[in-house]
Amino acid sequence: EFQELYERFTERVIEDRVDFLLEWNLDIELALRLAHKASRGNRGVYAYERLAWAYYANGEYDLAWSSMALALRKEAHHPRVFYRAALIARAAGKMDRYDVYVAKSRELNPRLEEMYGAF
Repeated sequence: EFQELYERFTERVIEDRVDFLLEWNLDIELALRLAHKASRGNRGVYAYERLAWAYYANGEYDLAWSSMALALRKEAHHPRVFYRAALIARAAGKMDRYDVYVAKSRELNPRLEEMYGAF
């Protein structure tokens, strides 16, 4: 059944695999390669956010920030996007942006830190 799903929904299967690898900290280099490949065909908020998170997991903070900046230009409205933007901004040394995104993520979901962890 996996092969049939992969053939019919290739992009979605790749996105889920990237999310799984990053969430469980498994083969983050593969996750980055897959996220990069997926972002070529999808220029949406979550594709760029996923790519940014993969760069972040691989310690490439400037590239993570560049990808996250693209995601944020697409009018993101999910608190997780702003949470991740805050973490990436801090890692990239952009403390002014860190404060903005912490506030925005808390505004959208006051219980965000219970879901994703402390900033």
